[in-house]
Amino acid sequence: MPSIVSALAGVRILDLTRVVAGPYATGLLAELGARVVKVEQPEIGDEVRRLPDQVRGVSLTFNDLNRNKEGITLDLRHPTGRALLLELLPHFDVLAENFAAGRMREWGLDWPVIRAANPRIVFASLSGYGQDGPHSARPSYDNTSQAVSGLMALTGESDGPPTKAGTNLADYVGGLFLAVAILAALRGRDASGHGARIDLSNQDALFTMLDSYPLWYRASGKEATRNGNRHRVAAPFGSFLARDGWVVLSAGSRGLLRRALRMIGREALLDEPDFRERVKRFTARDELNGLFEEFVATRTRAELERCCAEHRVGYAPVQTVAELSRDPQLAHRQMFREVAHPDGQEPIPTRGLAIRIEEMPAQIRTRAPMLGEHTGSVLAELLGVDEAALAELRARGAV
Repeated sequence: MPSIVSALAGVRILDLTRVVAGPYATGLLAELGARVVKVEQPEIGDEVRRLPDQVRGVSLTFNDLNRNKEGITLDLRHPTGRALLLELLPHFDVLAENFAAGRMREWGLDWPVIRAANPRIVFASLSGYGQDGPHSARPSYDNTSQAVSGLMALTGESDGPPTKAGTNLADYVGGLFLAVAILAALRGRDASGHGARIDLSNQDALFTMLDSYPLWYRASGKEATRNGNRHRVAAPFGSFLARDGWVVLSAGSRGLLRRALRMIGREALLDEPDFRERVKRFTARDELNGLFEEFVATRTRAELERCCAEHRVGYAPVQTVAELSRDPQLAHRQMFREVAHPDGQEPIPTRGLAIRIEEMPAQIRTRAPMLGEHTGSVLAELLGVDEAALAELRARGAV
């Protein structure tokens, strides 16, 4: 039987990313076995370290995004800090950053300089709008990306305001795109022998996830509208209030609709020519959803789960965060884990692994590093910096 190895064993990533999107991308690659060295500004570090979700001085968000990484400090505003970065590059396969567009260029660390230091490196940048274009210099945050991508305009009730997703969706989507791009560039690098420049935009990434709405507008001139939790063409579809909480039902085809109507004892409706024709033209959605609102309102979620399973109708409870912690499927998939706390006392919770490759398993190896925890060991290993030289670099404010 072949020995088990990590999918990205041997890949080294120098990680300049911060906050959410970039660290999420490099964190995924670290789970898959890449060696990721996170670079932070001395004394200040990643701002996510200071979020209020603290367990004995450790942010749970920071730990989740940066576990499995080593941590060093370099001041890239300092000439010596930038020189050290360039010295480190030949030892890495990837340089990842998500500063404001143009910041690396301002520091004299643009693509020609990076490529000259290591012609085989993948230089991966993620920003709100990309490295060029009329809006590239605009400040960008998760909610601005959701706004300019069109996502907010399509989210929310039809008579309510545009609504952002409940989490930092743009950051996580951007991070996923960055991880995929890095993997593709590494594969291309191995085939071609030379590195690559990645320029990703959060606006672009979210824009690609709007179904066909923007394309349909360009083809027809018809603007899309918000549908809330309802579907634009299918019914029953959406959230419905049961006796003990919210649920969602979905019937996205004619066969599913017949089964759903059979479940509530109204299958005969489909034999009425007028109703059948209105279903075909999608004008019976409100009536259908109303029938299911009445049906759901008199039943508990457990009762609904049983009857939906019996009739093979799409169903799920709308789970709260508290209910997620008791979800048996998440427990079976080990999506709640723990890692050691730096103080050596009680461990802290962390999420499980969503990517599963049986022969090359992802792993949670270590907690997130303390600020600068591995500066000495990494610089000694890769650049031969001894204790005296490290002390001098610290005195000069470079690390």
